[in-house]
This record gives sequence, structure tokens and C-alpha cells, in this order.
Amino acid sequence: MEGSHIRKLVKKMTTVLGVIAMVLFAGMVIMAVPGFAGADATFGPLNTLLTGWMQDSLVTLLDYAPLHENHPSGESTTRLEKAMKHERDGINPTAKPTGSGCVECLATDGWWLHLRRCAECGHIGCCDNSPNQHASEHNATTGHPIITSFEPGEDWFYDYRAKESFVGPKLPTPHSHPMDQPVPGPRGRVPSNWQSLLHQ
Repeated sequence: MEGSHIRKLVKKMTTVLGVIAMVLFAGMVIMAVPGFAGADATFGPLNTLLTGWMQDSLVTLLDYAPLHENHPSGESTTRLEKAMKHERDGINPTAKPTGSGCVECLATDGWWLHLRRCAECGHIGCCDNSPNQHASEHNATTGHPIITSFEPGEDWFYDYRAKESFVGPKLPTPHSHPMDQPVPGPRGRVPSNWQSLLHQ
């Protein structure tokens, strides 16, 4: 998903820069016309402003461009991923998930709605809407500050300290529970009145 975000950013920046280049070119043509009064006063400041903005935009684009660098492990990461790892402790890029379901629920007779993965140790716990809220309990017990979704099609991260979601790095597969695993789950343990038992 992150690669998709980067491609969209590059596409938007390319479009914007193309429009700005056309405006600047038109301005230079007009200023080159002899006798065009006020051309310097009109387009001079505009040229300066847009040129500076373009430079800043290009620096931003390069900072977050998907330029890959190889790790000793053979994996690769983008500059954006490196920035996230540098700025957010609590993410272990080598930690694999502990399984396909909530550790504590599977050890008891519990059940869950959605699953969350600890970004530091790979612990799989149930979400805050689930009856037992084991993912948040894991955070409170261990101090591990970051979780990511363990649901198919979701790739968000959440920092308990900052109380905010963010785009995180790629973690070892699998990135979710199996597609054929029921939600809520696990199979055979979910009561018929499960909706009334959820936390809001």
C-alpha cells in the first residue's frame, strides 16, 4: 500500500510541476515581448516565488521517493520506511507474528472481532472492540508501544504513546490472518449474541 501512496504522490507532483513550468514559460515569453509594460513587475516576483516553491517541492519529493537501498539481510526499504524506523522506536522489522489468532483468546475460551499485531514482538491480540481487548492489554503489560492491523487489506500502524495512526514499514509475512478465517473468530467459539458483547 505504501508503494501505491508514493506513486500517487509522484504523479501529483509531476502534474503540478508541469503546470508550473508552463506558467513560467508563458511568463518568460511575455517578458521577452518588446514594449510589454509592467511585464517585469508582474512576472518577476511570480518567477521568483514559483522557482523557490519548485525547489522545495523537489527536495520533498526526493526525500520520500521510493529509492531502494539493500539491507544486509537482503531485504530492501524505501527512504520513507527508513525515516519511519528512525523516528519510531517500538518497531522490530524482523519480528514475525505469533500465529493466526489472538494468543490469549486461543489459550482460553475467548473469541475476538478483529486482530492486531505488536510491531515490536509480533504478538497477535484482539482489538479494543473485542470482549477482552488483549492487544491493548499487551501494550499495558509490556510497554510495547505500536500495533498494526492483522486484518486482510489493512496496513495501518497505531502508536499508543502519540495516540495516532501512521504509515509504517513492511514487516515479515504474513501481514494478516488467513482469508478463510472467520470474522469474528475463532470458528466455533463465537456466541450467537456476539454483537451485543462488543465494546463500543
